[in-house]
Amino acid sequence: MNIRRSAIAFVAIALLASAALALDIPPKPAQWVNDYGTHILSDAEVRQLNEKLEGLYKRTGVQFLVMIFPSLEGEDDIGYTKRVADQWKVKDDKAMILFVFIKERKTRIRVGYGLEAVITDAFSYDILNSTIPPYFRGGRYADGLSAAVDRVVAKIDPDAVPAGPTRSSPRPSI
Repeated sequence: MNIRRSAIAFVAIALLASAALALDIPPKPAQWVNDYGTHILSDAEVRQLNEKLEGLYKRTGVQFLVMIFPSLEGEDDIGYTKRVADQWKVKDDKAMILFVFIKERKTRIRVGYGLEAVITDAFSYDILNSTIPPYFRGGRYADGLSAAVDRVVAKIDPDAVPAGPTRSSPRPSI
């Protein structure tokens, strides 16, 4: 009996410790592009991306968030992005989130049920593995994000005219 209680206590402590080390979920943002301390985008680049995403929202009702984090802090990207989407109730909406984790060089897209027929896993995979990486490797984060946004906008609203990539000065690659 004591061994069983000790095992249960150990599991409970382990779960509490892992929860304490977990990356916090920020409050639901008030703008489309959100940088949580990486400073990879200038204010002008953030403004330009926000304008594109606001235009998409006004034309289609689709909410597209871009979330940029310095690090996953040891967290699993799939688990963390799912927790964020669940907490913000993205899974039921015409919404999507593009996550960027700089230190780990990882990107992930979460799509709500209302967009799954349009923004498929294959389409998301192509954006994450073909569209964004060439820009990010060259330190052109705004251009990579802008290209990803343009592809999504064209897929959701084929009549929209993409504004083209932002003009940014090269930065060191991650």
